[in-house]
Amino acid sequence: MIVNMCGKSYILLCEVMFYMIVFYSWKDLLPDVLKVLANHTQLAVDGVLIKGSEFRANTVNSLITMNWPIEIITSIADMFR
Repeated sequence: MIVNMCGKSYILLCEVMFYMIVFYSWKDLLPDVLKVLANHTQLAVDGVLIKGSEFRANTVNSLITMNWPIEIITSIADMFR
């Protein structure tokens, strides 16, 4: 998936993603990344324009409908606090 953004928000997102890769699990920072993206009026996702709030809702919906292994259900649920 490709999400196109411009300006300072893009730089902030890149910094957050860097720290996510280096210091944290994706489950720890995904809520913050989704908040940043949700605040944008429009994103280009795979070449399609979409509202940031719609992108967030679609991502959360995908996460909660996935068939997760029982070993990580608690970690996934913690993201939604």
